[in-house]
Amino acid sequence: MTPSEHHRDIEGLLAARRIEEARTAAERGLLAYPTDERIAALMGMALWRLGDAERAEGYFRRAVTLRPKFWEAGAMLVRCLVGRGAYDDAYDLVSELLHDANPNSAELQRLEREIRPHYRGRLQAYEKSSFMNVRDKYDNR
Repeated sequence: MTPSEHHRDIEGLLAARRIEEARTAAERGLLAYPTDERIAALMGMALWRLGDAERAEGYFRRAVTLRPKFWEAGAMLVRCLVGRGAYDDAYDLVSELLHDANPNSAELQRLEREIRPHYRGRLQAYEKSSFMNVRDKYDNR
């Protein structure tokens, strides 16, 4: 099978809600084409639908690593990150995808709006921890 045939096969199984079969087909596809980002993303989708967000995250990350502007896989990776409370990582990724991959994506814009209230910002978090360390140093005298 060609990569495109694997894509169609897995997508058809997902659409038919034959999720376990889609996962198995994606495994076969990845054995044949381990660097195919679309098969990796489809494996992530199958695992996501099976409720295995932790493993799905790894496959979505793999897809985005193989093709950094693969915003659809990136959006699913953002959902995985939000699911485990990694809001800063999720916000950074969705911002990057909006800037570099697809600034007109309504889905990415919606995700960004949902995550923004939870985003603390790495610099703000660092400054707060540095302040707390200095304060503790002087309080303990």
